[in-house]
Amino acid sequence: MSILIKASHIWGKEVTDNSILVENGKIKQIGFFDDLSKNFSGEVHDYKKGIIIPGFCDAHLHMAWLGQTLTLCDLRGCKSSAEFLDKIRAYTKKLAPGEFLRGFGWDDRAWFDHEKPTRWLIDDATCGHKCSLTKVDGHSFLINSEFMRECGVTKETPDPSGGRIGKNQDDEPDGMFYDSAFDEYARKKIPSPTTDQLEGFLLKAAEHLLSYGITSCRSFGTLDDFVTLAHMDRKGMLKIRTCACIPENALAWAVDLSAKTGTGSGMFWTGQLKLFADGSLGSKTALVSEPYSDGTKGIEVTTVPQMKEKITMAHQIGLGVAIHAIGDEAVKNVLHVFGENSGQDTIEHFQCAKPQSIALAAKLNIPVVVNPSHMPLDAEAIKIEWPKLAQYSYPLNSLMKAGATVGFGSDAPVVDPNPLTALACATTRGRSTDNQVNSQEAISFSQAMRIATKESSNIIGGPKRGVLEEGFAADFAILSEDIRGKDPWDVEKIPFVATYVAGERVWKK
Repeated sequence: MSILIKASHIWGKEVTDNSILVENGKIKQIGFFDDLSKNFSGEVHDYKKGIIIPGFCDAHLHMAWLGQTLTLCDLRGCKSSAEFLDKIRAYTKKLAPGEFLRGFGWDDRAWFDHEKPTRWLIDDATCGHKCSLTKVDGHSFLINSEFMRECGVTKETPDPSGGRIGKNQDDEPDGMFYDSAFDEYARKKIPSPTTDQLEGFLLKAAEHLLSYGITSCRSFGTLDDFVTLAHMDRKGMLKIRTCACIPENALAWAVDLSAKTGTGSGMFWTGQLKLFADGSLGSKTALVSEPYSDGTKGIEVTTVPQMKEKITMAHQIGLGVAIHAIGDEAVKNVLHVFGENSGQDTIEHFQCAKPQSIALAAKLNIPVVVNPSHMPLDAEAIKIEWPKLAQYSYPLNSLMKAGATVGFGSDAPVVDPNPLTALACATTRGRSTDNQVNSQEAISFSQAMRIATKESSNIIGGPKRGVLEEGFAADFAILSEDIRGKDPWDVEKIPFVATYVAGERVWKK
């Protein structure tokens, strides 16, 4: 099948190049429309003033979770605890009697009344429904008293390895669970979605991603997510190229099946085993060398010996490992482990890293996936919680100068996955000069564009794509107008009008 795509311009090409000829899912030829259309009798898609750009690759997100958040109680953007509670009360009216209440996106750092999130705060608002509310960073969880009783958590319940139970001054559990504490005591008691529901979440997520010109992604989630994506691929349901990773608790399953990084089809393939070295800045659980405002230094979710053991098991079957590391101490620990035992591995987030760690990541050629779109979310917290580490935050320019391999991921649904936001954050370091993060680490727009397309695609694997060149996969997007020479935050506002994967138009505005 042949299609001729016409626009006003093609990113990175000569001024006269305005059209792409697609054949059998690949780019056959790029050039001027009048030349390519001679003797062409196939379908023509004309986007007039639009610009053709390479399809974006989001190298770190959570597809099922993203799709599910579109149906949960949306707690993002609350400016006070009162607004937070009002949203919860309103959502309970949509639930059937006894139905479990799940919410996402709250962030008490943005509440002007500085109310502390506790189970006692939300008990009345949940109106008798058992409830679990995930903080925007995905590393803190608030549950109400009724659900906590079901979980069996009391004063005597110990903190698990790699996690912490929040408590008040009387040592009573306050409903807050940090990192592995939630997995240990609460997660398994939350009703799991059915296969049909999970497919629905994944389809919703795919549609949302395609609407932003994202043609491929690497998704982290549960084993059920992985298996469901594999089934959807076999049924021809996937419209976005998806690299799916395997959670830590499924390592034995992966070993039994000899799951190997890179195996699969052109639309779905196996990624890496996911491990956690620490938590997050927003929950004060990222592992750092300098203390937070409360005197703590974060949580070592997985110890170095534990990481070594799991990495060895994964590598023996050809399975790479992707390790979440946000704080500078976590990054240092992960590099130490990978330095002894490297494979098809990546470091996820790499949010705070000192020069020695940056140099080592480049030397060992271990790809790092950074989340530029998190800068506006974390700007204030970095000033307050990391005053001595701020200069090491989101070190994009230093990574580029060191020759490291860098990719971009949104970590959606932690933030909206619009890749144009990532480009703007990477080049300006914030929405205003008041909330810029480490401005000396800014990179150019063309560098950011390359990272968000070609480099991210290379990191997650799959068919040859990420640039608009003959012989590459015909994965690209159309923006409604030219982006060259414009302010990055003006570019962010430009709408997408179409997205193509393997030459097929899979989304249209």
